[in-house]
Amino acid sequence: MLLACVSHPTDCDLCILGLTCRLEESEVLFRQALDGRVELLGREDDSTMDSMDALAGCLLSQGRCPEAEGLYAEALALRRRVNGADHVGTCASVGPRGGTEGHAQEWCGHG
Repeated sequence: MLLACVSHPTDCDLCILGLTCRLEESEVLFRQALDGRVELLGREDDSTMDSMDALAGCLLSQGRCPEAEGLYAEALALRRRVNGADHVGTCASVGPRGGTEGHAQEWCGHG
């Protein structure tokens, strides 16, 4: 079980790394998790889209606004196409950011 946890860290595990200011390490693991989910589940799986949001949040925390904005927008577009605009997952994805358009710039003081 421990090997599975190390090989496939959850988004929660990675958030803990981010909260301890280990953002570069978190980014590497978020990217590995996203790549694995894309390979196993495809881009249109809810877990994959969750990983896209998590990686975008990590990038945003590092001040890498354009990258974060692009990833947030991609995840939101996928959620809207796959689940519909009124789906709870789509609404939750929009909710914390108030929509992706311009959010990263506001976070970084450019909005």
